[in-house]
Amino acid sequence: MLYLDIGNSNLKMKTPLGNSWTELLRVSPDDAASVVSLINDRAGETVWIASVRKDITRVIREQCAGADLRFITVSDFGKNRINYLTPETLGVDRVLACEGARVVSGGEPVTVIDAGSACTVDIMDHHGVFHGGVIMPGLKALESTLKFHAPELPGVERRIPEHWPGKSTTEAIQWGVTGLFVQSVRWIVERYRDQFGDLSVWVTGGDAANVKKYLGGAVTVHPDLVFEGMRSMVESVK
Repeated sequence: MLYLDIGNSNLKMKTPLGNSWTELLRVSPDDAASVVSLINDRAGETVWIASVRKDITRVIREQCAGADLRFITVSDFGKNRINYLTPETLGVDRVLACEGARVVSGGEPVTVIDAGSACTVDIMDHHGVFHGGVIMPGLKALESTLKFHAPELPGVERRIPEHWPGKSTTEAIQWGVTGLFVQSVRWIVERYRDQFGDLSVWVTGGDAANVKKYLGGAVTVHPDLVFEGMRSMVESVK
């Protein structure tokens, strides 16, 4: 059985190995041909797919017509588990990451920080109801935006400065990028706690290690939350 996560930045295919995952492929969206080739080479295996890219989904449907493709969508969770005004615009990866964290945590309410080019901070309660979240620029997006609009400013190391307020241009930029990002995420998590009570905090995505370092406290990094969520959904329909 194969699992394929079609994201905005990467196409990742993995297969379960006990409680862990074996990565078979990780390519950019420009290389969908490699995904098609792998699926067709492993004809006969069921491929469970979560996708946020309609264009790549269309390519795989057309070029892997003989494969056993099974798509996981937001509607598979049912209306009672999606507390969101526009579920038709909701990326299934956001819900799956929360479902994965909830299952791995043993059923706790969770907030999931998916730290990539864009950063999502979402909430799911212990009943498995997805309550929405926040979509904000990630660290790379903040850095590149500042550089684009203020090209004379220097590039700086990602870190929380020693002094407050910043006592140099470097420290001022670090507070305006890394500090702004970290404080925003902390504020979001605290608002969730005010509304939903105690919850566990999970981080995934390309900048997960940095986010954990900056946030501190009880934060769990897990690179396969979307895949864990997919596995949970697959097991629920067996």
